[in-house]
Amino acid sequence: MRTSALESDGKIKRKCKVCAAIFYSHRMDAQTCSARCRQRWHRNAGGKLELMHWHLSDRTDQRIRVLADRHYYRKSIGHPQFTPPGKCVVFRTANYDAFWVTNAPFAQYIRHPWAGAWTCIAFRNEGSSLSSTLITQAVAASLFILKTPPAVGFITFVNAARIESPNPGYCFKRAGWEHIGFTKGDLHVLQLLPEMFPIPTTPIID
Repeated sequence: MRTSALESDGKIKRKCKVCAAIFYSHRMDAQTCSARCRQRWHRNAGGKLELMHWHLSDRTDQRIRVLADRHYYRKSIGHPQFTPPGKCVVFRTANYDAFWVTNAPFAQYIRHPWAGAWTCIAFRNEGSSLSSTLITQAVAASLFILKTPPAVGFITFVNAARIESPNPGYCFKRAGWEHIGFTKGDLHVLQLLPEMFPIPTTPIID
């Protein structure tokens, strides 16, 4: 809860709505302590994301498997397992027209340079919702469930040869992710660092 007290120089003592740090401002409506926190605040539309689209699901949901079969990452179409081994968080929309899988692997089992990062291993949107909005909400919901993020944040890989867009990962970039390089297999790597994460938000739990 925000606290405030008038200081001798006329500034007001406040508590940042994003990082909870104490700061001082002349503005009565100040909500955040820094430009970085303001970015996070505005990304959440004033502290609140748009109406949450994601429902929490699991790796056994075969209606998601059908949607996953249409994603280019699938190697065994029709196989009931559509997530990798290990800890995964699975989201789907109400009408099953989009899905997202966050993988939280142990760093010691990963060989790429971003070992330990939470990884979006699959995201597909066949509905009318903006993909950038769904991405931001998936990060917020993953953070709510998984709690403390790794220092390397979130990453995803995009195979430019398997998509039509001339700008690989464009919807992720619109959500604030940055292109940081390529894998040995020439996949585009996009990353979102923890300081740019939205505020943790609970997914819909049916």
